[in-house]
This record gives sequence, C-alpha cells and structure tokens, in this order.
Amino acid sequence: MLTFYSGVFGTALHFTAAFGTERNYLLGLSGVIVGLGEISGGFLFGFLGSRIGRRGRAAIVLVGISLQMISYLLLFLILPTDSPLMETSKSSYVAPNKHVAMLCAYFLGFGDASINIQIYALLGNMYAADSAPAFALFKFTQSFAAAVGFFYSSVLNLPAQLGIVAGTGILGGLTFCLVEWLANRDDKRTRQQKKVDAPNTTVLDSKSMQR
Repeated sequence: MLTFYSGVFGTALHFTAAFGTERNYLLGLSGVIVGLGEISGGFLFGFLGSRIGRRGRAAIVLVGISLQMISYLLLFLILPTDSPLMETSKSSYVAPNKHVAMLCAYFLGFGDASINIQIYALLGNMYAADSAPAFALFKFTQSFAAAVGFFYSSVLNLPAQLGIVAGTGILGGLTFCLVEWLANRDDKRTRQQKKVDAPNTTVLDSKSMQR
C-alpha cells in the first residue's frame, strides 16, 4: 500500500498519455491530495480516538480498506495496464479522468491514515508496558514489505500490482480484526478476574486488621 500510493500511482498518472500536458501537474497534485487525505484522516480519527477505543477499531480499519478497494477498482478502470512501466497511449476500460484520479488519491491517503492510526493505537494498548519492541517490529515488517513492493513495481503491470495490494489489504484487515477480538477477549477476562479477586482481597485485609 505504501509503495503503491507513494510511487506507482504517480508514475502511472505521469505515463498515461491521455492526460496530455497535465501529466506533470497531476503527478504533483496527486501527492498533495494523498497528503490531504492523510491529514484529514489523522485529524478525524485522532479527535475521535477515545470513542473509537470504546466501540472497537475494526470498523474504522474496514472503512479505510473499503475506500482503498474503491480507489483500486477505479484506477484499474481508468488507467492503461502498462502505465506503471512506460509511457503509454493504450486505451483503458474507461477514458482516463483526472477528477476520478484525484478522488482516488484522496481515498488512498484517507484510508492509509485510518488503518495506520488504529494499528498504532492497538499496539500501544496491547504492549503498554514495553511498546518499543512492538513498534520496532511493526516498522521493520512495513519497511520490508515496502522494499519488496518497490522491487516488483518495476516489472509488473497495473492489474497485477492492484491485485497484490488489494489481496494483502484484505488479509491485513481480517488479521487486524482477529487480533483486536483476541485482545478484547483477554481484557474482558482480566477485568472479570479482578472483580472476582477483589472481594477475597477485602476479606483478607479485614482479617489481618482484626488480628
């Protein structure tokens, strides 16, 4: 996902001859709009952080993934299949449209922000006592995946790359939901155990005071 919106997306816009003289302009503008999506998503979900934590983060992640799936589908329709690899004048399923492309840019940024913020929040809650190793492992995995993505982005056409990011996005969303469910289950068990242990502790304290 990081590889796609930071490298492949802008390259595909620039190499699509149907955009004419606006290609360089769209290349820069797409980066700005992706950034606006990141900022607005970060502001919204940062502001609603406490409410989201109580009601579950999985729904926000699924919203972000859904927006990205929509953008992948639209880009598949409006961009030529070989646009990430070379300058092309091949036709696409639907005529290239700069407004749709910029909407996709916003969806990519907003979806990425919604997903990453919830991942950071979940890691922070699960490993509150020692969060540094958890975040280090997450960043290592993310960076490794980005390196692999940049490697194949120079040899695979657009449908193949969209298939990879869509498949890994869906898989990531499902695993996030599973991890959050397991974390919530463990938290619930811990709270229930504390409620059970609390009266016993009170009785023992009372007997100690009487002695």
